[in-house]
Amino acid sequence: MTSHAHAVTIWRLTDGKAGHDSQSRGLCQALKNMAAADIYDISINECKHPFLDYLAGRFPAAGTLPDPTLIVGAGHQTHWPMLAARRARGGKAVVMMRPSLPLRMFDFCLIPAHDNVPERGHVITTCGALNEIQYREEKNDNLGLILIGGRSSHFVWDEKSVSEQIQTIIERHNKLDWYLADSPRTPNNFINTISLPKTVNYAVLHYTDTPPAVLHDYLMKASIIWVTEDSVSMLYEALTAGAKTALIELNKTGTNRLTNGILALIEKGYIT
Repeated sequence: MTSHAHAVTIWRLTDGKAGHDSQSRGLCQALKNMAAADIYDISINECKHPFLDYLAGRFPAAGTLPDPTLIVGAGHQTHWPMLAARRARGGKAVVMMRPSLPLRMFDFCLIPAHDNVPERGHVITTCGALNEIQYREEKNDNLGLILIGGRSSHFVWDEKSVSEQIQTIIERHNKLDWYLADSPRTPNNFINTISLPKTVNYAVLHYTDTPPAVLHDYLMKASIIWVTEDSVSMLYEALTAGAKTALIELNKTGTNRLTNGILALIEKGYIT
């Protein structure tokens, strides 16, 4: 990477998990949009003994990289590497999501409001988990998107109910061009259970052959997005994109922080 004069230097520590990477990349990109920044990705796979590195005040995974201004990480496995990096090379440690270590060990904590963390000066509450989707004001009024999840520990996946809800949505808005996007959790052949008139214009975006960048483009262009209730991360991506967002309902297995977070979005009028 070519460094820029007077740029903020950000070390992004990554555990390689897609959801965590989306959060940290989203934050780093937003920071870069605000000010000149050089971003360096460091895999924690290079951190063989992070706790010992912390005790010894070393962080060999960074090699000859310039000292960081910010050290960003999402996911429990990034916590000790972040602290080791700060102790060895300085900078501010910015943790995303509620950490498994005490909050006071980090300089800034970006935590979803539904985690109900106590108010502190260095804690910033967010509306759900951050992501790398960019807000786009201009929408394609003829484009609708349906994001389909699948089996989850928090919801009962009712294939018949979800299929019928999708049919109703598309039939009521049959003038739109619809795209149905499944996910790794979607049961095999579920899409085939949805019976739609031949007059409806729709296409399927299978996750196996749809690159994330392509799906992100549809997310940012769609004027209305429906999301199955189990797909919390996709729900917040739809909201971030600025689309009119609505839920395809599922029965809950119980009450927890995720379901409470969805209820709060409904009560505030963010989704319907």
